[in-house]
Amino acid sequence: MTQGAYTVPTVVIPAVAYKTGRMDHFDLVETIASAIFSLPVALLAYLHAARIGLGLIAVQRQDETAASELYSALKSTAGILAPQSSNGPGLVVDRLLGLLSRIAGNLDQAAVHFEEALVFCRKDGCRPELAWTCYDYAGMLVQRNLGDDRGKAIALLKESLIISSDLGMRPLAVRVVGFQELAEAAPVRMLATRMVSPLGKSKLC
Repeated sequence: MTQGAYTVPTVVIPAVAYKTGRMDHFDLVETIASAIFSLPVALLAYLHAARIGLGLIAVQRQDETAASELYSALKSTAGILAPQSSNGPGLVVDRLLGLLSRIAGNLDQAAVHFEEALVFCRKDGCRPELAWTCYDYAGMLVQRNLGDDRGKAIALLKESLIISSDLGMRPLAVRVVGFQELAEAAPVRMLATRMVSPLGKSKLC
């Protein structure tokens, strides 16, 4: 297997898990990532792909230590869409950095990255990533609950729903609707408690 082939499972497996809530085959991703890191010579793009995959896993496991370490390893890739391969582009790195920051407990830092991700997506027309960024950012804002965070979260959810419905992104659209119902019905403090996890059990991500 070539180094390039490694980028497919290392990113696709955790990315699909993030969208479905089924955390399967993470051990395979970790094995492949370890193999990439141990290569005598590994292209930077493949190292980034491995770290992106591990970053998505850290988010789903809510692993604060791994999230902090992977944030540091990936911070230099902010402002791009990665990984890029013959199988298509990956995700906006600033969105992942926002998610990692949130898991690490730095919500203000997360907000900065989510704002950068919004700018990137809108400028480059990355509508699927924009829909997910709006959703992820809204979850963080509800958790932070400062000033007009809740109002902004509701606006972001509306944008996410419009895009996901327009593009046929049904799993995301279903999550957004569920989140909106909670946001409208539950007190902010109770809602923030229920939305801490980025997976389906808490209805956040």
